[in-house]
Amino acid sequence: MIIEYCKYQEATVTKEAKEKFEVDFVNRMSNVTLKHLIRAADYLDINSLFNFLTQVLADRIQDMGDDD
Repeated sequence: MIIEYCKYQEATVTKEAKEKFEVDFVNRMSNVTLKHLIRAADYLDINSLFNFLTQVLADRIQDMGDDD
C-alpha cells in the first residue's frame, strides 16, 4: 500500500483525482492497517504519508466521539 501511495503521489494528476484516490485509499483500510501504515511511514520517513494518515486517524477518533 505504501508503494501504491508513493507512485500515485509522483504521478501528474488533477487535484480532484488525487482527492478521490486518497478517499478510496483510506476507506478500504481497517484501523489496524492504518496503525501499521502510520508506523511504516514514520520508520521510512515518508512525511507526506505519515501526515496524511495521522490526520485520517485523528478524524476517525473524532468521528467516534461524535456518535455519543
